[in-house]
Amino acid sequence: MKAHISGRSFILGFPGLFVTHEVKSFIKSHTPAGFIFFKDNLNDVQQIKTLLTDLKQLYQTLNLTPPILAIDYEGGLVDRLPDPCQRIPHANELGKTASTSELFKIGEQMGLTLKELGFTLNFSPVCDVSTPQTPDYLSSRIFSSDPETVATLIAAYIKGHQGTGVLACAKHFPGIGSATRDPHKKPIETTDPKQIFESTHWVPFKSAIEANVGTVMTSHIMCPNLDTQDIATYSQKITHTLLREHLEFKGLIISDDLNMGAIQEQLSESVSKTLVAGHDLVIISDRDINTHAKLLEDLC
Repeated sequence: MKAHISGRSFILGFPGLFVTHEVKSFIKSHTPAGFIFFKDNLNDVQQIKTLLTDLKQLYQTLNLTPPILAIDYEGGLVDRLPDPCQRIPHANELGKTASTSELFKIGEQMGLTLKELGFTLNFSPVCDVSTPQTPDYLSSRIFSSDPETVATLIAAYIKGHQGTGVLACAKHFPGIGSATRDPHKKPIETTDPKQIFESTHWVPFKSAIEANVGTVMTSHIMCPNLDTQDIATYSQKITHTLLREHLEFKGLIISDDLNMGAIQEQLSESVSKTLVAGHDLVIISDRDINTHAKLLEDLC
């Protein structure tokens, strides 16, 4: 099967602090779905508001669907906003002490902060379940080792967050709590049987879907007991059969960043395989506009 690819399939890293003539030209020619922003794009509150407003106005002028303007704002270690934006505690700290009403308020507060700045999508919350194997880079970002606790807290968070009009994202499907390595650097794998996914890893995702989460992000994890051939990113069994059909998720399915070390294929090949698997959108975090243009020209 061949993927239908257009600029609307991409959430791309953004180059710089402002909408330059080069950026305008790229958007006009390639019409990406939107952009993901990192610390080097976000200098201060006024600059962020100007940047995101200018992008929205540009898409409107070009008669394009409003852009997805996304960020990773989980709290704890994953917080790309500048001062004086509020700092949120690590998820594992909140999992020990916070009630569902408190998580609702935290989600709402984070959503209001992002809405005020102009963002439309937050790649949060982490719906993984902690295990003894969970690596350091992920452990503080997970609410609990108890799937029911994670499920309850993330549902409250999602309802508070999305009530502000800013979409949340349940990640990292099908669950990476038992992987021992970091997919930013290397391929990862779990040998958990399907029964463990059903009874543990998918409990929070089911809760997120019941809470009407707008998006779900997959991971570059190999799960041989779910698919013997492909990582989740490339797997129709995991992305379409399990997430879309079995768990009945109706929203947008988004890949994790295809620039990660866990991805072994050439970028153009990985984009095609990801979209064929059933993703609506792929993330490419590279912030070079010429690299984006060349890739889209080759693929679209």
